[in-house]
Amino acid sequence: MAHTTENRRHSPSKGDLRYAHLLRVGEELLAEKPLRNITIDEIAKRARLTRPAFYFYFDSKYALLAALLERVFATQFDAATRLWFRRPTEITPRQACEQHFTEMLALWRRHASVMREASEAISLHPKIQEAYGQLLHRFVEAATDQIDRERQAGAAPPGADARALASTLTWMTERTLYATVAGLGPDLTDEARIAALADAWLRAIYGTATPRASTTPSPQPADAG
Repeated sequence: MAHTTENRRHSPSKGDLRYAHLLRVGEELLAEKPLRNITIDEIAKRARLTRPAFYFYFDSKYALLAALLERVFATQFDAATRLWFRRPTEITPRQACEQHFTEMLALWRRHASVMREASEAISLHPKIQEAYGQLLHRFVEAATDQIDRERQAGAAPPGADARALASTLTWMTERTLYATVAGLGPDLTDEARIAALADAWLRAIYGTATPRASTTPSPQPADAG
């Protein structure tokens, strides 16, 4: 019985399952048409829920989009932390940067409809603008810490204000990824885009596109086990 109780304790609740189902339905509909052409009734019908049931989880379709955006960015931040912000010492900054952007671009492609819609809605709806800004702020803060840490260790030379540099690089990356999944700009291979992004970050931080691996371990999260 103890094993059964333990399994039940960690099983998703009915509410969790409904919430996840609404996210799946929302992303399915966004792959078919823009959010402005999607109604709450349509989302509820596709999810086989009532309209009031939808509003139990989200106060608007923009709140649903914000939740989808947050889910993508959470995955992206975990990967960025693992590969880049707390880079393993056994790989070079160039290797870490390119692997990080490879995973990031693949993630944006998998969720292209969400990322296109959210990027385009930044200036149209305050909820998306707030969510987008807060989520990118996490990347800016992590990149700022990384730049300060590398400078203090002597691995990176002094330069522009760390937070200003981190913000510029982060938003440049976001716009590049958006342009890629939206089909804007020149027709480049993914390899060329990844190489260019890596060059921009590495040259801006280290002054070279091929910095050597640091011998100083990157700090681990406070809750790392």
